[in-house]
Amino acid sequence: MPALGPFGRLTAIEVFEEGADPRCGPALIALLNDDEPTVREWAAIALANLEIDGSCSAPPSPTQEWRVRPKQMSAGKALFLR
Repeated sequence: MPALGPFGRLTAIEVFEEGADPRCGPALIALLNDDEPTVREWAAIALANLEIDGSCSAPPSPTQEWRVRPKQMSAGKALFLR
């Protein structure tokens, strides 16, 4: 989705989440590396809400920090944001 600006990517995330189609998982996972922190956050939230397999992995380096947003988690889920 590099042709879309930040607003376009956020809109796409909303469409993917509303559609609840697991085939959007790879696109959402790719957005976790976006330059815009809001895009990364929304993609992570959508992945958690859609329960996409393979969307959560260990940090790529031992020095990378992860934040947990407990208010946006359902029971037993953790949401990790870069």
